[in-house]
Amino acid sequence: MTRSMRATDIAEILAQSPAQGLRCTAMARTEALRLEFDSHDETDGHISGYDAAGETVFSGSIAAFRAAIPCVTPETRVATEAGGIPAGDLRPDARLVTRDSGVQALRWVGSRVFTETDLALNPLLRPVCIRAGALGEGHPAQNLRVSPNHRLLAPLRGNVVMAQELVGLDGVEVDHAEGGVRYLQLLLDAPEMLLCEGLWVESFRPETAMLAGFDAAQRAELLSLRPDLSRRDAGAAPAEMQSSD
Repeated sequence: MTRSMRATDIAEILAQSPAQGLRCTAMARTEALRLEFDSHDETDGHISGYDAAGETVFSGSIAAFRAAIPCVTPETRVATEAGGIPAGDLRPDARLVTRDSGVQALRWVGSRVFTETDLALNPLLRPVCIRAGALGEGHPAQNLRVSPNHRLLAPLRGNVVMAQELVGLDGVEVDHAEGGVRYLQLLLDAPEMLLCEGLWVESFRPETAMLAGFDAAQRAELLSLRPDLSRRDAGAAPAEMQSSD
């Protein structure tokens, strides 16, 4: 099956999450893309993109395109029982403040590094920067960088959105700073909303499809804590949002 589109339209395919395991070359310089699907099955399907000359510009499984890993960056200060601590300094058993379940123990910290080259080849991996006060006074208290698909509670809207949905608002932009990025995943017993730089953001909500985004050691650690993820359709429900009234 073949579909033709302009390069700008590729964002619609990846709108729910940046790609993991994507092979991509010079996508930003491609004006016209031809997409070919060997099937539309979200688990086993494969997608390839070709430029006008027939050269492959990216290739990967449909599952890989959808299997993003929402995450925060190491400098993000996370509210704990002992005060705000940078995410990069957190260790398992740290006591984190949650919106709806009081103080909960951190069970695991995952990590994924993307180099400057990775970000150049796939700009949808770039973090979103929400500048201090962009969503209201103290929201966030300091600049906050998260992955584009990280879910957070937007104070002015009163609902949970992905960070990428806020891009374009004053003070919310894709971070094009030089260098790579390190993303961290904070796992609790259940998905919760964590207080990060004055904003409520969702903790790591693992799904089976995300396992491919980690190295072998991290996959083993995660499966030891969540053996249910070995099932093909496993995944935690989003964090429950209780009324603050």
